[in-house]
Amino acid sequence: MADSNYKVVTDRVAAAQILQASSAYHAFWGAGLSVEAGVPTANQICEVIAKNQLRIHGLADDVSFNDPDTRAWLSEKLSWDRTDERYAKCILTQYANPADRVEFFRKTLAGVGPSFAHYGAALVMNEGILGRTCITTNFDKLLEQAFAAQGLRECQPLRIASEVQFWRSDPERCFCLKLHGDYDTHNILNTVEETVRMDEALQSRSARLVEHQGLVVIGLAGYEKSVFSFFDDLTTEKSINKGAFGRGLLWGVYVGPKPREQWNLQQIENAVRSAIERGEIGPEIRKMMSRMAASRVQFAFFPVFGSGQFLMDLIEMSRARNLIGQAEPYLDQEMRLRRVFERAQLSPQRVDEHIRNLKKPKPGSTHVDGQRRRVERVFELKRNGRRLWLAYGDIASRSYLGHKDFMGKIRAVVSPDDTFLSVGGGVAVALAEKAGMRAILHEVSKFVPVPQGESRVTSGGSLPVHYIIHAATIEVCNAGYRVGREDVRQTFHDILRRAAALSVEVLSIPLLGAGVAGLSAADSFRGLLEGYNDSWSESVPETVVFVIYREAQLARSVARTMVEELVATDDSVWSDEPWPSPIRREP
Repeated sequence: MADSNYKVVTDRVAAAQILQASSAYHAFWGAGLSVEAGVPTANQICEVIAKNQLRIHGLADDVSFNDPDTRAWLSEKLSWDRTDERYAKCILTQYANPADRVEFFRKTLAGVGPSFAHYGAALVMNEGILGRTCITTNFDKLLEQAFAAQGLRECQPLRIASEVQFWRSDPERCFCLKLHGDYDTHNILNTVEETVRMDEALQSRSARLVEHQGLVVIGLAGYEKSVFSFFDDLTTEKSINKGAFGRGLLWGVYVGPKPREQWNLQQIENAVRSAIERGEIGPEIRKMMSRMAASRVQFAFFPVFGSGQFLMDLIEMSRARNLIGQAEPYLDQEMRLRRVFERAQLSPQRVDEHIRNLKKPKPGSTHVDGQRRRVERVFELKRNGRRLWLAYGDIASRSYLGHKDFMGKIRAVVSPDDTFLSVGGGVAVALAEKAGMRAILHEVSKFVPVPQGESRVTSGGSLPVHYIIHAATIEVCNAGYRVGREDVRQTFHDILRRAAALSVEVLSIPLLGAGVAGLSAADSFRGLLEGYNDSWSESVPETVVFVIYREAQLARSVARTMVEELVATDDSVWSDEPWPSPIRREP
């Protein structure tokens, strides 16, 4: 086939080429960048619209789109078999009014924040690894938000012709040419009529970027007519002779998750060609890349295992320590965990297994059912002026941690974790997210690894507590998880020692080791009570609150029996009164 004569290079060759020609490659960001943030793909949007249209017209919406009759109807009404027209036709059919389209995309993007792909893009542009002006067909504001969050440089969007005049070479600013507009300027371009050709001023400015320069394309399939028209115009013999793509065009092709082992060149080429054959790249772009394959400039496809993954690999290949350090706190959860455990020399299989385990809902784990649970005190035990409380609910609740009965007292909450303080799941993630994930990760990164049975202290961040005490109760190793009642006892003893040193007056602690590691709730609670008793001769906080997520983990009657057996003395005073001041539910 004539359109299969394109070049394929490895991702490392592409990254090396970009790094060797610092700032000479500009980026063209496609929808793949935002998919990693949870923005629905064009195909997903089309499927929702297609089902809605089938319902509107009284047709069954639960049949396969491969059903001949359904397919014929979709092809006629929504250009379903025309990959270059389907998305635009679906949008125009469902949202004929431009204002409705803007409102639809506002709602679609509500609550969506940048992924590491956006933060990574901002970092490499700010650093000058890629040119400080980029091009995108995305109409969300996630890249601009990533720049703002990092506070390194402003990223000014250029969305309409009148804004292009404000572009200039500015060492203090980055620019984003938004070829399909965005919802703030009410010029989202996504219908057939709107995207046949791009705005002339935006296209002209984009074309000037690649004069004697290079372009790297990430997350773009190139099905839109405006996109392949843009590249066709820039790859005519006349344009090339004038210097267009002087350093070439590198086009990333998503081939799936990163393999455990390094692929050789043949495996990479096979993966790229397979991805292109299944539709990751539009046919017109394939033709263009094949046509240019024999050109004097470098036009090549390369594999991408995720937009964020490629950008992190690029950052690591730069060997710029400061840049790598800036990037790590912004990593998406799975990327971050993989790095943590790969550095700890866990096998790839074990890392995969651990991450799968973290993703599985655990009975009784925090937010397992998607609900917040108000913290309710079950009983209080007073002994020698100190109070032990048993409560059930969500320990990460701000309304609990900031309860008025705790005001004016030094407060700490315990985050259950492993020896790498990976903040991998459950309560640890819930607490870190509310405290400020990046700030907490930055603080704990200074301590790892931590011996099993010890703890480390960070600030409380945005939580209404003074400290978070991170408990290294679990050891994650190639053989599995190592944790037992004795590890819980030892860890809590260390936690109480640190709390005493900080004059903590109210300490809240969940079960330790009872999540992904599989320790029973009863063994965990017994270990905590034994650790509490071990520290009695030392300075135990005035109030220690054991918070269990729900009774399905450990019945209150069982918990009380254990407290009576291990902690209570003849002079202990019990109280079964409800919480003195009921805690309001969080909004």
